[in-house]
Amino acid sequence: MAPPPPPPTLMVKLRTIETCGVSPPEGSVPPSTVPLTFFDVFFLHARPMERLFFYPSPTPPPTSSPPSSPPSNPPSPSPSDPSSPSPPPRPSPDASDRFELFYSDATSPGVLFTVAECVDDGSSGGLFDRLSGPRPRDVGQLRAIVPRLAPPDSAGSQPLLAVQVTVFPHHGVVVGTTMHHAACDGSSYTLFRQTWAAAARRSSGDISLDAHPIGPVVDRSLVLDSHGLYSLFYKTVSSKSPFPAAASYPTDVVLASFTIKSSHIKALKAAFRCSAAAVTFAFTWISYVRARELAKGNDRVYFGIPVDFRSRMRPPLPAEYFGNCIGPCHAEAEAADLSGANGLTLAAEAIDSAIKSVASAGFEGAEPEKWLEMMWAGPQRQFSLPPGRTDLVPRVRINIKHGRILRVRAPRRAPRLRRDQSRRQGACRRRFTSIPRFFVHPEVEPTSGANLQVPVVDLGGVAAGDPARRAAAAAAAGRAAEGLGLFHVVNHGVPQQVLDEMVERVRGFHEEGVDAKGEYYTRDLSRKVVYNCNFDLYRTQAANWRDTLSFSMAPDPPRPEELPLACRDIAFKYASYVQKLGTVLLELLSESLGLNPDHLIKMECADGLRFFMHYYPACPEPHLTLGTSKHSDSGFITILLQDSLGGLQVLHQNQWLDVPPVPGSFIVNMGDLLQLVSNDKLKSVEHRVVASSSGPRISVAGSFSTSHATSSRLYGPIKELTSHDNPPPCPHTPTPSASPSSAPSTRPKPASRGSPTPASPPSPLLRPPRPRPRPRPRANPGANLQVPVVDLGGVAADPARRAAAAAAAGRAAEELGLFHVVNHGVPQQVLDEMLERVRGFHEEGVEVKGEYYTRDLSRKVVYNCNFDLYQTQAANWRDTLSCSMAPEPPRPEELPLACRDIAFKYASYVQKLGTVLLELLSESLGLNPDHLIKMECADGLRFFMHYYPACPEPHLTLGTSKHSDSGFITILLQDSLGGLQVLRQNQWLDVPPVRGSLVVNIGDLLQLISNDKFKSVEHRVLANSSGPRISVACSFSTNRAHLQGSTALSTS
Repeated sequence: MAPPPPPPTLMVKLRTIETCGVSPPEGSVPPSTVPLTFFDVFFLHARPMERLFFYPSPTPPPTSSPPSSPPSNPPSPSPSDPSSPSPPPRPSPDASDRFELFYSDATSPGVLFTVAECVDDGSSGGLFDRLSGPRPRDVGQLRAIVPRLAPPDSAGSQPLLAVQVTVFPHHGVVVGTTMHHAACDGSSYTLFRQTWAAAARRSSGDISLDAHPIGPVVDRSLVLDSHGLYSLFYKTVSSKSPFPAAASYPTDVVLASFTIKSSHIKALKAAFRCSAAAVTFAFTWISYVRARELAKGNDRVYFGIPVDFRSRMRPPLPAEYFGNCIGPCHAEAEAADLSGANGLTLAAEAIDSAIKSVASAGFEGAEPEKWLEMMWAGPQRQFSLPPGRTDLVPRVRINIKHGRILRVRAPRRAPRLRRDQSRRQGACRRRFTSIPRFFVHPEVEPTSGANLQVPVVDLGGVAAGDPARRAAAAAAAGRAAEGLGLFHVVNHGVPQQVLDEMVERVRGFHEEGVDAKGEYYTRDLSRKVVYNCNFDLYRTQAANWRDTLSFSMAPDPPRPEELPLACRDIAFKYASYVQKLGTVLLELLSESLGLNPDHLIKMECADGLRFFMHYYPACPEPHLTLGTSKHSDSGFITILLQDSLGGLQVLHQNQWLDVPPVPGSFIVNMGDLLQLVSNDKLKSVEHRVVASSSGPRISVAGSFSTSHATSSRLYGPIKELTSHDNPPPCPHTPTPSASPSSAPSTRPKPASRGSPTPASPPSPLLRPPRPRPRPRPRANPGANLQVPVVDLGGVAADPARRAAAAAAAGRAAEELGLFHVVNHGVPQQVLDEMLERVRGFHEEGVEVKGEYYTRDLSRKVVYNCNFDLYQTQAANWRDTLSCSMAPEPPRPEELPLACRDIAFKYASYVQKLGTVLLELLSESLGLNPDHLIKMECADGLRFFMHYYPACPEPHLTLGTSKHSDSGFITILLQDSLGGLQVLRQNQWLDVPPVRGSLVVNIGDLLQLISNDKFKSVEHRVLANSSGPRISVACSFSTNRAHLQGSTALSTS
């Protein structure tokens, strides 16, 4: 919908009623000389702050001055009044690096105060509403009601504050203020208004000023500067020209106040572990970046939050402190990243981190030096402040407190926030011409185009007690569950009218406005009622193209008022039918297994029931994404109702086959737990839902599981179904979490006889049934691992030494999985330079490193933080620069200048060393020296140059999480700081650095092809309060993705 046309430009015609000077009473202001702190210095050249406050009148106000206007004969101004005219700030005579304010000794007129009235000549009717209402307007109209500071007088004195009250007869009052940035902050400004109001009331006889004393006002000199920031700011101001001229600021930007509803904030916040303020600021930030299309310039953008540092100073300042104590809290990011699908997440994390830094470290945590640099760059670096604080861009401040979104239109074209960004819609409900990258799956397995012949189980007559029909239905259900894992069920007893109404009511809910749905939005899956998009968002490689409403209907159904009104009544009615149908189906499956009809019922297989109401919108690029990824259901059985659109596919004999909808029928899926308890007789089928250019598609999955989300009860194969010839394939396991039927099951699938498909990868969101966990590894502080040392001295020329080195390397690889190597042929000078150059790159400015930043791991050169960000439960405390050095090394100009030359030199040494080590390991296995070389074990080489900064809370995080290396061998160079640990006999043991040596790790592929003779060692790196720690890991792998040995190995 196009925005409404702008209103015609109307001139604000004013009639001045009175102009006078206003001053606070004597004794309520500081002495004549006010020293400036480092907070103030930077704002000496800043433009005045302009604010407008609109107050609608419930009753027609008088057409003269407002009731609260000051007296015609105000009190005489005090010579020391900080609100009176003052000369420009200048250095103190006794300090060459100090700025101070000197107030005029002469009697001054005080603060310029103007009372004006809007003249209504018939052409400006409703002007007040136009200026303050939620519609576009010309900013130029506001100029007349914004007070102006008078120019400096002949003595160089300049005003600090001006106030104007403009009366709009029968409509309201506007209070405008303009004040110098360095002289007044929000606190002193409020103090002045209180003083002025008290003086006005005292003059009118309403109240005594003595009854409401103002102050005491505390001097700026209380601020201690233990870090020399004053000098830093002074030198910056003195060495640079004043702030950029107004012409250098963007002219197509206006500042507007707008409101985000609490329901929207709640919906946004549910996706993150951060404060409501952080996610609100994040939303504002990405909306600004996208609206201004900053990603096109590939700029780095900043977001500044003004923080009151009075309580955060050391020592803290009292609330009455007079002076500027507003400091920065800034976040920064790449504009391209904020414009991407993960923009909101990245922005929220950056802002939340900045807020926490300030909260924990005070003003020092705000990095004032960096803030100074960014502020000087000004709008050219896209520094922005959120609503509630005037920034440095010359624009009129609009601050309407009516709780409505306010749009402002400047005389020049002003980009507006996109409307769809001011609402929290379902992720798939917006109108797209192409899908966001977040939904693009790396690879969508092709569809065969053929339909699956799905068995049909007829329940007609079963409920009536016909033994023959019941036996036939049980046999048909058993055959389908054994052979395919799913079947259609007809004559199930649920009226067609109920089915149709259920589908329509689910559609109705999903197509309601965000205000109705937002109440149910949450990412807390333990709630009874959950509405969201992709329960595993940020923990999978790509999102699915659907929204879901889910709720638990048994054993503890929600109260009616807890369910959305759109589907409240039908949900309870439908649930009663499905529970009866589930009981019948489990009885039939029990009978098909040769058990009593109530066997599965007594095992609590029908005690838990949760509905998942999926909505799959039409997709503009269905070949790039999926409605639901490949998965198997985690419970016992799932009863699926779907509309006529189709899209369900089943993986059968390694082909994706369509399951066309059959009107009036249900689809029944076997789940992982039923496969488990049936001792692999009944099959849990893997399936998915494809995206479609038609839509929306509606489906309702009713998942039967145990009665509790997480139960201590152990499930295993039913005893009657096991024998000596048919033993259970896996131990008893605990029940899984209640999980969406569209969620990937994470149960380690039993080695199903004849099953062609490997198990799905585990999901960190679910508690999969698994063997009882082993005890967690224990940290053993101070305990060092005795790492074998392999001496390569003379191996090239001396057969005896070569044999000894091969034997030592073989023993270490078999017993421990790693060893130190000395006399390796890499000069110490090369090792030291490599570490220093890596440090140099990581400590370069963001504008240098930003060129190499990417999350595309297929590139030759990659710089980022945590390659698996958003796919693990927590990030690691490190940054990494990685580059592929073999078989196709990058061109020199592709590598960062800081480490370009040394990287190629070091690589030549490492490749030779890797070849020698693989030859020795081949010999230790009784093979020819070149055996592993011929297997291409040395063909691929990639460097990982890690930088672990000092961490303020190292006990809460890790530098690198527990892992084993995926390749053949890794050669590790590390500095002297330490932090590497190896898991040995369920204990974490330190591996102290040995200067001049390299650590060699055995990788997963080498363990595989050695038939488990060599061990791939699990290790990690601790975070440290000291730092930074530097390491360079050189991983040897194949030069292409193919399988080694007789077993497929999946590596990351």
